[in-house]
Amino acid sequence: MALTGRDILRLFVEEDKEATFKYNQLCGLLISFDQWSEKSKLEFLTQFQDAYRDAGSECSRFVECLCTIQWKHWLIPKQREDFVLFLARIAISEVFHLRIIFETMFDHLRPDLSLSPLPNALVESEVPEELRQQNLQTQAHIYELAISGISSVLCSNPTCQHVLLRAAEFKFPHVKAPAHQFLTYLRNMVILADKCPSIAQEIWILIINRMLQIDAIISRSTKEAKGEFSVNESSIFAMEEDDMKDDAPTRQMEIELTEKLDKAMMIVLARISKGKKDISNGCNAEETKWVENLELNSTDILFEHLWPAFCESALAAHDVQSVPFIWFYLCSFEEKYTNYLLKFLWNTVTLPSFVPNSWKKSQNAANFLGAFIARANYIKFDKAFSWMKKMAHWCNEYINAAGLRKNVEGCLQHGAFYAVVQALLFTFSFRYKEFVEYNCVKEVHSWGLARIIHSQFQPLRFISRIISLGFATISRQLQIVYCVHIMDENGPTKTPIEHYLPFSILQLPVSSSIVIPFIRKFQPAEEDMDHISIDFNEDSRKRYNSSGDNDFDFMEDDEDVPQMNENQSSFAAVLSTSPYSAFASTMTKAKYITNH
Repeated sequence: MALTGRDILRLFVEEDKEATFKYNQLCGLLISFDQWSEKSKLEFLTQFQDAYRDAGSECSRFVECLCTIQWKHWLIPKQREDFVLFLARIAISEVFHLRIIFETMFDHLRPDLSLSPLPNALVESEVPEELRQQNLQTQAHIYELAISGISSVLCSNPTCQHVLLRAAEFKFPHVKAPAHQFLTYLRNMVILADKCPSIAQEIWILIINRMLQIDAIISRSTKEAKGEFSVNESSIFAMEEDDMKDDAPTRQMEIELTEKLDKAMMIVLARISKGKKDISNGCNAEETKWVENLELNSTDILFEHLWPAFCESALAAHDVQSVPFIWFYLCSFEEKYTNYLLKFLWNTVTLPSFVPNSWKKSQNAANFLGAFIARANYIKFDKAFSWMKKMAHWCNEYINAAGLRKNVEGCLQHGAFYAVVQALLFTFSFRYKEFVEYNCVKEVHSWGLARIIHSQFQPLRFISRIISLGFATISRQLQIVYCVHIMDENGPTKTPIEHYLPFSILQLPVSSSIVIPFIRKFQPAEEDMDHISIDFNEDSRKRYNSSGDNDFDFMEDDEDVPQMNENQSSFAAVLSTSPYSAFASTMTKAKYITNH
């Protein structure tokens, strides 16, 4: 009597000679599965689909051979479904096979170039339209089966999360992989996060980590091209969106990565916006059509899913400019998200942590706190005012705790203090017009800014020089505190903090159009509109570098103040002499780089 599929696997474990022969023969044949006839494929599936319980750890070679089968070779959709179900049942029945089965399922979340070739590829133009549509349907069905298979295994065995996530990360295309492959896998991971809410947070962390890697490459390339005063600083007081955009010359790799990250951001923003905001005007409708098949989850659920990625990844990242706009955009939906985020950032700054290298996250938290309050136009002035007052109070308490200690300036252990001072001065300078409009300038005098600025920590010597210059200019005109004379002539040779200023640059042409409506533009007082500028040249400070009787020249009329040297750099501006002056970037209007 002929052996059934179950008999072959069961007797092979028992070392039956005939079963062992057929087992080895079967494994050899599975390697050439794509050459099988449709009849042979159906017979194999019929014979083995109920043998999943007998595929124990001893049958590892058999399972490995099953995992080498490309699902596209199952031409009949029902047979393809049954085969994927067979793999899922094996994984559920025998945890030994979890890793390899998860890996093959995640592998099928990547596009098959024979089914969905690269956009504008020559192969695509040679394929008849009917066959092309059929291939796209097959590819979509494979994605659906892979996601369904992964979720069914996870549902049956919740303890397999670690193995699942390792496989997901292992199969995630490299950041320099072809854009079509990278973006398709990322989009499928977003869909999987929706289908598997129990691991949605971990999946989003994987997604954000990959995007941050690209962001870091682009931002670093931009910073190197810009030099000392990178666009990160020179655009922080831009009055127009175009002045925030990056026009730095980049290599072909950076151009491709920028386009890739832009499309990845659109995938994430499209998921967040589903059923809440229409973003079709800012992008190609076909690129966001995939979200129609997703469930309409509440914003609370999405915020909960994305929150750990911000805490663990974005907040600890170095000098990234684009990916953090995800949470900038998400917080615009409801005020409670903004409140939660600001409180979390503040606690991260102020509460002691004994985790190694926690100083990095603490300083970044202060940077984000200042950037959110300054840049988000959905944060009203009264809330911004209360947060700035809280920061000023904390700085004064910090100085009280330091007492009469000396030689503390520029020390790394006081980095949190410098970061908070930088956030405070940046936010105040950016929104100073509102202080004037609401007649709140007098209240600022009670914040103790003079004590903070002139403390033994000497913060203006170590925070971002552009913020120091700007605050010195504004506070001089508002007669809050005169402080230019305490700034270093050439800037600090070392600094206890990184001058990271989030939301100061728009690197991505398409996705930036989605977040621009929520970005507050720098607005000087009306009487300063014709005088706004800043000079990044070291000569810019010389007209303020006076002593003796000239220490009080801020009380003189405008025409009595010496004018600045005309020599300007490519990112230059001029410190205004007008009362209530502020500053803004005068960078050339940016034009996004295109690959000609």
